Amino acid sequence: MATDGGERSQIRTPDGVSDGYGWHRHELKWDGNTYEANGNGGQFVIVVPYLDLTVVFTAGNYGQYPIWRKFRDELVPRYMIGAITRLK
Repeated sequence: MATDGGERSQIRTPDGVSDGYGWHRHELKWDGNTYEANGNGGQFVIVVPYLDLTVVFTAGNYGQYPIWRKFRDELVPRYMIGAITRLK
């Protein structure tokens, strides 16, 4: 979809999250550049280039946002990124 139609396949929502190509895209809350894409149920791909880190979750908690949002908002920044930055 690298045509003009590709531009129309992406939207930005008022809260800063963008949707496109069947993915919900969100910036992870951390001091540094991050890239994250997710799908309903807790499927995540989170990339932190500075740390040479890629985290993938393949959960199946469909329609249970309060459960799987914690993967992105708490588990990755606090525990995974936190542990790695303490080692550097």
